[in-house]
Amino acid sequence: MKINIPKDWGGVTIQQFQEIQDLIKEGCEDKNLLNVAIISVLSGWPIEQVEALSVKSYKKILSVLTFISEPITGKVKKHFKLNGVKYRVVSDIYDLTSGQYISLMHFVKDEETILKNLHNIVALFCIPYEKKWYGWRKGKYNAQQHEAIAQEMKRATMDIVNPLSAFFLAKYLKSVETTLAYSVNQLQKAKTQAEKELARLNQDTDG
Repeated sequence: MKINIPKDWGGVTIQQFQEIQDLIKEGCEDKNLLNVAIISVLSGWPIEQVEALSVKSYKKILSVLTFISEPITGKVKKHFKLNGVKYRVVSDIYDLTSGQYISLMHFVKDEETILKNLHNIVALFCIPYEKKWYGWRKGKYNAQQHEAIAQEMKRATMDIVNPLSAFFLAKYLKSVETTLAYSVNQLQKAKTQAEKELARLNQDTDG
């Protein structure tokens, strides 16, 4: 079975992003286990299957994951669809209602809460359209629907975050990218070590 790995940030969901950060925060001493866990999150494969990958496949995955060391980029989205629902993106923080702004301040009170509540933050800026018999009608933010929409936003991809980063996520996301880049470097080191070990075993066999 072919393993599918995102090729850019547009293929990484907010939930995957949060899960990877949780893994890094746990500070696993065995970097190889951390690397396997990250691949598992991004591919959806069980850890046991990832561990069974060949060195060749592992190397290919490393080459794909280099995007993690790059900034989250993409065009600012004014609208997008998720699970059959159309959303509009509020691109100006001053267009938020007072209720949205109060919630925002709660979700961004420190770096820990920003990551934990990233889906909640995005839900404040992504407002669902209302589906009518004649088409989609522009909707308004509804606090009672916030929790349900926030759960849906976990499935949104990280390029949705890009327009929001100009306001308050830029510095934080930059530090996160640095951390993820470190994880990619650890993957590279693990791959190099595996290749050296494989070469040594081949030499022993030839002898």
